[in-house]
Amino acid sequence: VREDQEILNIDYEKLTAKMEKLPEYREELKAQEKLWRQENHEENKHSLTQILAYLNNLTPQQKQYKYQQNPIFQLFELPEELIKRKHQNDWSGYSVHNLSLIEARALYAHLPEFRNDQEKQK
Repeated sequence: VREDQEILNIDYEKLTAKMEKLPEYREELKAQEKLWRQENHEENKHSLTQILAYLNNLTPQQKQYKYQQNPIFQLFELPEELIKRKHQNDWSGYSVHNLSLIEARALYAHLPEFRNDQEKQK
């Protein structure tokens, strides 16, 4: 029975990998993401406003403590262009674990769209 399960799992992974390469599948994912962005845009922006107000009301010591707790909050201080120029290795110190829904929405609203590294820069 285990051998049959393993064979089925391998077949499933192969089928999934093939499906993910299909242009129709990629377009469907893009459409779903675009719809999600549209439906959640206002809530994400509102969350960003809340987080920025919260960070602006902290004392320098409180901010430093917050940044030590989770360095990802430092991204709220950076302009879009600096975030876009970050190297892949620069992201290793950040973690989205333990973010509240409001913090995660704010981060999503603040981060710029990144190009896929597999695509050539135009």
